[in-house]
Amino acid sequence: MKKFLRFIGVLLLIIVAGVVILGLVAPKDISSERSVVINASKERVMAHMFRFENFNTFNPFKDLDSNMTSEVTGEDGRPGAKYSWKGEKTGSGEMVTKEISENEMKYDMQFKEPMELKANGYWKVVDAGNGSSKVTWGFNTHIGFPWNGLMMVAGMKKGLEKDFDKGLNRLKTYMESHPEAGSSASAYDIKEAQFAGGTYAAIRQKLSTDQATLMKFFDETYQKLGKAAGNRINGYATCLAYGWDEQTGQADLAPAFPVSGTEPVAGATMVTVQPTPALMTVHTGGYSSMMAAHEAIGRKLGAEPGLVVEEYVKGPGEERDSTKWVTNIYYLRK
Repeated sequence: MKKFLRFIGVLLLIIVAGVVILGLVAPKDISSERSVVINASKERVMAHMFRFENFNTFNPFKDLDSNMTSEVTGEDGRPGAKYSWKGEKTGSGEMVTKEISENEMKYDMQFKEPMELKANGYWKVVDAGNGSSKVTWGFNTHIGFPWNGLMMVAGMKKGLEKDFDKGLNRLKTYMESHPEAGSSASAYDIKEAQFAGGTYAAIRQKLSTDQATLMKFFDETYQKLGKAAGNRINGYATCLAYGWDEQTGQADLAPAFPVSGTEPVAGATMVTVQPTPALMTVHTGGYSSMMAAHEAIGRKLGAEPGLVVEEYVKGPGEERDSTKWVTNIYYLRK
């Protein structure tokens, strides 16, 4: 037993010494860049790729953990937007959009678990002629001594290149088999509809359009309404939007639940919405990316709506992956 333990001790010393020696000679800066040509226009690829809500259509790391969850926060497609992930095998971390230029998106990356590591990356799309585009995925990080030696042993650079190749080829397959992807003209199916109307228990308030402020207000309000209305709730959680002023950054909103009967609900205002002709579309994805749907339906309406209604068919209460959330959007005609 002593000989065996001595052997294990010597083996561990050799391994540690090897890692230290490698750490002295291995580079501390690790970079990787891979490219693919996609039979889709530069504009389409950028419109799809540069929004985090679409990342899971080509994310190669999602294969590592079927239980991995992700969330997109901030104004997707703009600097400051954030993609956060968490999984048993993938650990946790976040990507934050740093800059978007004519043909490139740069992002900062923070790995939190199982180890802390900062990095930066970029997605670059250039015209390759004949309606195709060349897409490049790059990555840079600095790893201090002696972890740089350990990463060299683990083959981090080759592993990244393999993953980037997988992700880029997945993006190629998706873009070439989904002609609607990245096309603003066909991104939303906007149609004439008859909004059914109904009676709602609502709490109306004017507040900042800051994403964090809105989410906090909605979460707290839905909890209050849910407890007060109980089994009278007969439909999806809803938002009645009476006004949205981009110049002042203020919105006049009423989180609400459709309820049976007209009897008062404690702490709520009872609102009756009549059946009304409307334009309607369905948005799939996180709430931070919903503005594109509102802009599309607003342009088609061509006038001020009487009331804007959002029905949250599937949200964070049913699905942790924000890219799978579903919202019905109605612009009621005056």
